Amino acid sequence: MLYVSQMNPVDDVDSKGAHIKVSIRSGIKLFHKLPLPGTKKIEIQNLVYGKLSNKLDLFFENQGDVWIDGKVYTDLVNVENGKKTALDPVIFYTMPGNKREMNISLPSTLEKGKYTASVMIDYGDSNNLELGELSFTYEK
Repeated sequence: MLYVSQMNPVDDVDSKGAHIKVSIRSGIKLFHKLPLPGTKKIEIQNLVYGKLSNKLDLFFENQGDVWIDGKVYTDLVNVENGKKTALDPVIFYTMPGNKREMNISLPSTLEKGKYTASVMIDYGDSNNLELGELSFTYEK
């Protein structure tokens, strides 16, 4: 991000009559294309169940050297009765080096029981997917 600021502030008056100096600052997004194809790599750091928030908390990092966007798919399997619940995919965007936390809400209709959550990150690379799995007990 490149910021450009006005060097010569202008005298002005605010809505209550106070004298102020006004200068304009604008931000310009700069994009750079690497001469070689960039490396896409997402790494899941952690996956935890928050009992109080009733959400799965997914922590991941963009370890590549390019912008990555994709979708996170989540499936919940009740290990006691085998019932599978697929959640709507969540779209994400991330810049190189970003560490992200994504909160995945559990449906209010989910039955009590022991579950295995499978979280798959699909970021457009046909050769790579990132997958995390978590076992937890749902009591709400």
